[in-house]
Amino acid sequence: MKISILDITKKSYVSFFKNLPYIFRISWAWILLLIIIIITPTIIDKSTNIYFALAIFITLKIYASAAIATAWHQKLLTNNYPKNWIYLNINKNIFLYLMKSFFLIFLCSLSFIIIGSINDLRATQNSVTLLNKPMTMVYLDYLVYSLVIVFPLIVFSRFCLILPATAIGDRTVSFHESYKTTKGYSIQIMCVILLTSLPLILWNEPNQSIHKYIFNYEKVTTLNFDPKKVRIGKIVKNTQPNLTQKLQSLMIVAEPLFLTYFISLLTALLNLSAISQIYLTLQKQNE
Repeated sequence: MKISILDITKKSYVSFFKNLPYIFRISWAWILLLIIIIITPTIIDKSTNIYFALAIFITLKIYASAAIATAWHQKLLTNNYPKNWIYLNINKNIFLYLMKSFFLIFLCSLSFIIIGSINDLRATQNSVTLLNKPMTMVYLDYLVYSLVIVFPLIVFSRFCLILPATAIGDRTVSFHESYKTTKGYSIQIMCVILLTSLPLILWNEPNQSIHKYIFNYEKVTTLNFDPKKVRIGKIVKNTQPNLTQKLQSLMIVAEPLFLTYFISLLTALLNLSAISQIYLTLQKQNE
């Protein structure tokens, strides 16, 4: 039995936009906490602490993403989801979701490395110029390059049900069970994931020009230091900048970081909406 690609994609977008206020509810506190962590060393003039702050920032960002994803699955799939406006939960379920996400990323990365290594080995053994290659080898190159991209997506599509199942506490769905349940649906699931990734794909291309238009980088030239030498929490010597200039220099570096994280987070939640819809559809079919 097939699942409808267009139907699930439509439901994913509808559920995503319908619940945008909830995304703000479960993410604003985490984002504010990340901002506080990254600007504190600059405000207190402790540039030596910036690496420690960055380590905390990266660790917290990873955990916050898992916490937000867990709450998002719970909102879409159950009536038992976080309802507080300050959502800074730390619990076993989020850590479990994080560990299984890491393992899923490991499986996808491993498949990418294996296919990529095979392609590199084949390319080394058949190192001839493009003009001298027979058409069969050219087509084979295109096929292998496609596999390098597609195969990790296929791996993800076979094990993705572990994410919503873990979030809502459904321990009956293991990696093995997810692999069995998604048998015969890999292409459909992969298509849905690609269709719900379109916002990020469309964003990446014009990102730099839009970014420079919205945020006036000409302000950097008004500062008393070379912007090329700016580092977070570290000001060029002999300038003695005030707090405003410090925060300006920090925002030059930190703003793209948060903007990229926010866009990636929204796209990930849209993908998770699709995975939640797939989980619901396949669970109903197996009842």
